[in-house]
Amino acid sequence: MSSSLNVAYAQTLSSLEGDEFEKEVAALIGRSIIGFQTVPANPQGDGGLDGFSHSGTRGYCCYGPEYSAAKKPKERVNAIVTKFSADLRRLFELETNGSALVHSENKELGTILPENRRLDEINLVVNWFENHQVVGPLHSLLMVYAGASRCKYVDPGVTLRIIGPNELVGLYAVDEMAIARIEQRAFLERVQIRAGVLTLADLRDFEEKMSALEGLLPGKTAAIRKLGGQLKDDWRTALAFEHELDDTLPTLHRSLEMARGKIMGKIASLMIASDEPWRELGRAGDVAKTLLQEAFGPQYGTIVTSVAHGEVARLVGECTIDWGRKNGESSRVA
Repeated sequence: MSSSLNVAYAQTLSSLEGDEFEKEVAALIGRSIIGFQTVPANPQGDGGLDGFSHSGTRGYCCYGPEYSAAKKPKERVNAIVTKFSADLRRLFELETNGSALVHSENKELGTILPENRRLDEINLVVNWFENHQVVGPLHSLLMVYAGASRCKYVDPGVTLRIIGPNELVGLYAVDEMAIARIEQRAFLERVQIRAGVLTLADLRDFEEKMSALEGLLPGKTAAIRKLGGQLKDDWRTALAFEHELDDTLPTLHRSLEMARGKIMGKIASLMIASDEPWRELGRAGDVAKTLLQEAFGPQYGTIVTSVAHGEVARLVGECTIDWGRKNGESSRVA
């Protein structure tokens, strides 16, 4: 893999936050180390360990702090040291009591690590490692914790390594699949961020139709309002998805436009054929999802479901939909 692609991968990795960062780190390491095991957080947390390898002797803790251009390096250093020191205390079965360290049993690790295995190497993987001031404090804390711990799950001579995006690409193989995967993760992250700040321009028709639905279905007001809120959230996601495609992947944006035409035709037929069109909203979402999956394949994952329901919401808000008749009167809302 060329150095330019390694650099591109590292830069994109550094832009991921939270669970998305952790998932990508696990995917990269898992392709390079046979036997790498991720640790689900359920049912009672992950015990401070996000993954392990080498039969339970090498541990991994990941942290993808939320990026903020306004956050000063010192604040980021403090956040990283605070997070990883808490993870280390859990691995060493310690907690603070004032200035003292006291034993605190970590029952979860007993169900995570193989029996009679202790960590002899801990890797702290973070999406930002551009300041050496995180190094000394964490390595110093490791020695303090090792001295205070009963060392049930961690070897007293355990070593520590802090790994940022640039170090990660030097340790593990980056291939075309990894590049495609991380670009996809970054794309979806941008969609979610964009959806969170989007404002739907004109909701009058949509709100009027949802109000009409409350009249058609007495006693279902709470459920209808909850549905309306979810549809609006999905509508924002669909718009963010469209805008992100238009900005970064114009070829796929054309695929979206073609899929939209098919969705409109299929849902119109579905609504016209029903005496109670409001009961077809669920099926309309399934139709939209199927058509979007045909257009984009599996790589966009669960966001396709939100986009599909968002397309249904858009049609409710932008098109004249006849909810049907009740008590012999037209319930058309436009």
